[in-house]
Amino acid sequence: LTQNAVLTDTMAQSQLQQDQADTAAVSASHANLHFWQRVAASSIGGVATSLTMTPFDVVKTRMQAQARPKQFGSGNCFLYCNGLMDHLCMCAPETDKSVPWYRKPGAAKFTSPLDALLKIVRHEGPQSLYSGLSATLILAIPSTVIYFTSMDLLKAGLGYRPPNDTAGKAWVPPVAAVSARLVSVMCMSPLELVRTSMQTQRTDWSVVLRSASAEVRAHGLFSLWRGAVPTLLRDVPFSAIYWLTFDSARTARLRSAGADSLSLTEAAGLGGLAGLIAGLATLPFDVVKTHKQMELGVRAAAEASAANAAGNSSVWKAMRDLVKRGGLAALFTGVTPRLLKVVPASAIMVGSFECLKNYFAKMNATAGGTLL
Repeated sequence: LTQNAVLTDTMAQSQLQQDQADTAAVSASHANLHFWQRVAASSIGGVATSLTMTPFDVVKTRMQAQARPKQFGSGNCFLYCNGLMDHLCMCAPETDKSVPWYRKPGAAKFTSPLDALLKIVRHEGPQSLYSGLSATLILAIPSTVIYFTSMDLLKAGLGYRPPNDTAGKAWVPPVAAVSARLVSVMCMSPLELVRTSMQTQRTDWSVVLRSASAEVRAHGLFSLWRGAVPTLLRDVPFSAIYWLTFDSARTARLRSAGADSLSLTEAAGLGGLAGLIAGLATLPFDVVKTHKQMELGVRAAAEASAANAAGNSSVWKAMRDLVKRGGLAALFTGVTPRLLKVVPASAIMVGSFECLKNYFAKMNATAGGTLL
């Protein structure tokens, strides 16, 4: 009887350990996450990234506008980055009642980024560091949620469950990332085109939608995605390189440490490293994308039709023109500003996203939750 009791107790302990190991494996691979938890993780990560990165871009824009006011006059355009997306912004005319945020007169001339930051906060309040953010988040947050949620579901659906179930599946993260990026860009590009057109024509949704409808009838449905090509040429390879690097490094780190999940600092560090590598590798495409966006803005202002302006010259022609004017070095201009945006934004976004998924997965494991 005593031997049976000991045997039963041993078997029970063995089963308990196995159950705990299975629970830990499911939690580590995020296989037990609900759909809404992936959406919440990407949304919170997106907001955290924007709140951190936007003040730097606002300071940069204010300094540029103060140094070169004619470039920010009515009819011109500039790029606004909230840490998640680059948005083309058309310069609005100044009136007696309102002055656009980027042309607000400073209390004194800005002498450095830190000086500009302190003077803006002191004289205008900290809210001025987030000028223009709300309008861009309307597109940036949905785009981020579509991208990260789709990619995560695709990786899970293709059986990629780090750190253990990854053998022979190194191809899964880049394929899932590229697929998710295509979905995100194809969903959001027409809306970005409409937003730019609304800024240019100073009109409401109904007029712009009628204009878009006429464009589709005249040139076909794909005319709504003419401006997406430069974005795809940069973001598709960036996504593939980024997630191949990040997931490979994450798996190696977890195996070497014998851990189930990354800490916040580890996730942020690997996210920043992957951003550095992918940012350097895709820099020429980012330069071309920036030139194409600015070309779109200038022509949209001149022609009052962003849809017609989007396809006036090919990406490859723009690349050839850049090389002709400045040599191959022209495709690698702005490397420092690019990396100063990409590396910290990647660290914050991916660090937040991964750690929130870890939290939700452990919560579900404790509560016995399953994937929905």
